[in-house]
Amino acid sequence: MINFGHFPSSWTSDDTINNYFEMLEKNNQHIKCVSSFFYELMNRSDKSNAKYMMKNYEKASIVFVPFFRNHHWSLIVIDNHKKTIEVYDSMIDPLKQLMYHIVLNEIKSFVCDEINDCIDAYKVIVHSDIKQQIGCDDCGIFVCWYAGKIIQNDPIVFGKDFKKMDDFRADMRNTK
Repeated sequence: MINFGHFPSSWTSDDTINNYFEMLEKNNQHIKCVSSFFYELMNRSDKSNAKYMMKNYEKASIVFVPFFRNHHWSLIVIDNHKKTIEVYDSMIDPLKQLMYHIVLNEIKSFVCDEINDCIDAYKVIVHSDIKQQIGCDDCGIFVCWYAGKIIQNDPIVFGKDFKKMDDFRADMRNTK
């Protein structure tokens, strides 16, 4: 069961995100999920922990990298079949788009330099055409929702079947 602290309206912690993604990886053998601390570890002088997290990433069809910066969650996705590295952000703006191009290229460089697997040919995509969050505390929930949609190969659209974030939070709380 996933713990959200002060349910239903609290920021989603790194523990919650990491536990949710561990559960996704356990239930879906074709994906790999790295810790939300990956990007921070990748930029340290000792990159051994980041290297370990990416061990055997190439065997997964999809690698999820939860990304936390400036009190905001977004999702980085390395898709080894489509040869893309993408970001999904529920509060995207032009300045963040520029930052994400830098971050995604840093990840590409890390994989090439440290993992010795060049993914230079992977296309960088910053999704700006996705639904934006309304609540100030929904970004972590959006990240989990995006991952679920990607795993199910469902389009990330918000139609009549879209659940409110509090409903999705409740579903997550009951997920094992």
